[in-house]
Amino acid sequence: MINQSKHLATRPYTAISYMPSLSPRRIRTPHLPPMHPLETRNTMTYGSMHPLSTTSSPSKLTDSERTDLLLTLRGTRWAISPDGDKLHASFKFPDFNTAFGFMTRIAMFAEKMDHHPEWSNVYDRVDIVLTSHDVGGSSMRDVQMARFINEAAPR
Repeated sequence: MINQSKHLATRPYTAISYMPSLSPRRIRTPHLPPMHPLETRNTMTYGSMHPLSTTSSPSKLTDSERTDLLLTLRGTRWAISPDGDKLHASFKFPDFNTAFGFMTRIAMFAEKMDHHPEWSNVYDRVDIVLTSHDVGGSSMRDVQMARFINEAAPR
């Protein structure tokens, strides 16, 4: 049996510093693949969407507010639950990578908003439900998130 403490003591220190996995000088950022052909538009336009202030607490939309604001989502993939407390939509993509990239963009925006969707992903399909649990229904944050998701979705 080899005495490991003696073996490690005789090993030169410089050998550790030149190991690629431990040397920060040798770590390179991988080249990112080009966007999927369905996502050719400029994704930097998302910068125009600014999340609502997280310092103010959201309030539940009144019936008239809900009607007015949710009408702006008509004609999109969004549907309103019968009680009006949730928005839900399904998105289908050509493959898993495109679906996952879509979810990643939404996740980054959701972190900035501190408002996270309920969602599921099965291969090329993403199902999303938006509601504000802290107010017990739909809030302006849900509408803003739905608008962002519409912008992020490939056409």
